[in-house]
Amino acid sequence: MQVLVGEEVKQITSPFIVNSPAGTKRIAQALSDCLWVTVHGTNLTDVDEIESYFIAQDEDEFQRFISELRVNDMQLSLQL
Repeated sequence: MQVLVGEEVKQITSPFIVNSPAGTKRIAQALSDCLWVTVHGTNLTDVDEIESYFIAQDEDEFQRFISELRVNDMQLSLQL
């Protein structure tokens, strides 16, 4: 696969693990058959709730998420 990691497109082979902080956009191109697995930690148990929490339905929803994340990070910095 070719995967965008940070600002760089890397050609990777299995096994490959990368940490993606909240708000990360990941793009990949499969060069052969492959299996892609994403793991998210949660205490939620309802699949619809989990999907709603972790999956942006469109670019606008993703941008709102990023804006809220930045505001929350800024508020946390001010509290410290």
